[in-house]
Amino acid sequence: MLIVLLIVGIMVSIATISIKAARPSTTQMLFNQMKSQFHSVVDFSQLRNIDLRIDIDTVEKDNKIHYQVTIQQLNPNDGKWYKNKAIAPKVIKWENNIVSMSVETVFIAPNGFITPAIVEFKLDDETYQFDTSKL
Repeated sequence: MLIVLLIVGIMVSIATISIKAARPSTTQMLFNQMKSQFHSVVDFSQLRNIDLRIDIDTVEKDNKIHYQVTIQQLNPNDGKWYKNKAIAPKVIKWENNIVSMSVETVFIAPNGFITPAIVEFKLDDETYQFDTSKL
């Protein structure tokens, strides 16, 4: 009976470790969210025939540095950029991962043009990146 309990305990421990290892890390989840949002912005730009831009902003809150994605739409009447919440009602925010773009701003045109840039995500020994020109 004791041997059976020992074997069951070991199997449960191995299963728990396997499940934890199968979960994506926070860096990988952020990478997937950001890549998905870039795809959505490109599709939105082409569907609505509007110019858009994406920035990664640094915000200080509660003495901590936070980051967030800002998506803006060009108003052709006055030439100004305005936030567009219809594209991404939920703003992607994070604080620990280092996210950098090879350019300051990525512009998306309705004709399918997107500013070529490498978007890179880092945390400790994990690194993910995607190329905006290959979306």
